[in-house]
Amino acid sequence: RESDIKPNEVENIPTSFLDPATLPASTIKSSKDGIHDSKEYVLSNGMKLIFRPNDKEKDKILFNIYKKGGRSLVADKDLYHIEENIWSQYLYNTGVAEFPQTTVAKMLSGKQVSVSTDISDYTSGINGSCTVKDLETALQLAYLYMEKPRFDQNEYNVGYNQIKAILPNLQKQPNYKFQEAIYKTIYNSPRRFFVSEEVLEKANLQGLEKVYRQLFNGANGATAVIAGDFKTEEILPLVQKYLGAIKKGAAPKNWKSNGDGFCDGSRINEFRTAMEQPKVSVLQFYKINQPFSTMAAVNYEALSYILHMVYTTTLREDEGGTYGASAYATVDNGPDACRTLQVAFDTNEDKCDRLRQLAVEGIQRLATDGPTAEEFDKTVKNLEKKIPEKKLSTSYWVSSILNWDKYGVDSVAGYENAVKSLTPEAIKATAKEVLFCGNVTEIIMKPQK
Repeated sequence: RESDIKPNEVENIPTSFLDPATLPASTIKSSKDGIHDSKEYVLSNGMKLIFRPNDKEKDKILFNIYKKGGRSLVADKDLYHIEENIWSQYLYNTGVAEFPQTTVAKMLSGKQVSVSTDISDYTSGINGSCTVKDLETALQLAYLYMEKPRFDQNEYNVGYNQIKAILPNLQKQPNYKFQEAIYKTIYNSPRRFFVSEEVLEKANLQGLEKVYRQLFNGANGATAVIAGDFKTEEILPLVQKYLGAIKKGAAPKNWKSNGDGFCDGSRINEFRTAMEQPKVSVLQFYKINQPFSTMAAVNYEALSYILHMVYTTTLREDEGGTYGASAYATVDNGPDACRTLQVAFDTNEDKCDRLRQLAVEGIQRLATDGPTAEEFDKTVKNLEKKIPEKKLSTSYWVSSILNWDKYGVDSVAGYENAVKSLTPEAIKATAKEVLFCGNVTEIIMKPQK
């Protein structure tokens, strides 16, 4: 008698995401030499390509395709659909075109390819990384994310339901409470919110698809920065084939300010919450309403580096009040440009007020006396040491060219010149700028008694 046991069915995994022969042809409208030894091309669909070879990281290619706009173009009521956690779960669980996520994973098995869409405050686009031999696969995915995105309710539900399941327990965690307090205190806008049951109730796949199609609506006005281990003339035809086939789409829009940046004024948000391991978490947040400059970026980087040294001595070693305190600075460009300094540490309740005072006194000392000769020397050497190290990195060239394309800022030569121009007086002035900015937010989370 024949066995009733059937052999395992062999799954037929596609070897390609699309047939390149079906793609429309594109032409190069113009070309020129670009900044930082790059080469620029403009395609007939309106997309700009910028290539920057870098043979310091072997067999690695990175690309970033972006258009201006991002969240700033999305209506208030539609932002819930792309809340950070909901968006990331959608990306993790969705496939592309007719391919479910499980099939995509199998098709990428054995390949070194990562391609994903991104929506930030002021831009939207696609990020990719791959080896040289897997570039065509990466470009196929980039094309499909623009032309044939996938919105499958079952795939969406996987991530949505996971968030819904873990949220009640997550909301009890001190870290959630602290992050929620940060959002509610440093922002004051209905466009800024933290994941909650209310957000989940307002979010759905149809709304996410609406936002996606609004922002990923064609190549016109987009820029693709491609850097890595290649010769431009060798990969240009491949890049042109796939990115040039993306439809032109609507006229490009610019980013805009919605008044949803960091709050002005000073405030303290002190609260208590239940904790299994009692501790106090402190964040001191300074907002300085000054425009971007490369010199300011270096000044703030130097200030944060020195404050890290100061706090290691005062808060950690002298007081024994914390395992470590961080000082992190940003100097932002674009809409709502400002400068910020964030000081953060965990401590015990009996040392909390003392450490808060010492953290401020560290800035006060620099604003009054400037850095010591030793502090300044260590800082300059650290900044100078990082310059040649950065230039080995492919991601450095992508970000540098993006800075030029978005803002007209030469962050390579400009940064090196700013480091050479750094003085103790400039760091002193920067500390004073922070100290007297008038926009200081402090968030203190203590254990429930």
